[in-house]
Amino acid sequence: MVEIFERLLPSPHMSIASREFGLTALAKLVTRFEASAERIHALIRQYTAHMNLELQQRSVEYARLLLKDELKLVGIFINISNLNDTFYINF
Repeated sequence: MVEIFERLLPSPHMSIASREFGLTALAKLVTRFEASAERIHALIRQYTAHMNLELQQRSVEYARLLLKDELKLVGIFINISNLNDTFYINF
């Protein structure tokens, strides 16, 4: 999975918005593919000096979260699809 991002993100044909979504997806993948965490960190860090400020900011924020390992503590990127409709009805 990470190999796909390694090939697609640097592509000149990829839009800035697609790269932003790609960085978010990579950050979420860290919780699922811990064996590839260092490769994911490296991909995210590549954009910390990007010319586009939104992409740069997103990359810096994700890189800092990953370095501090706050993802596991806070659960920012954990999938919340386990919530069912009764949660929202009863809330």
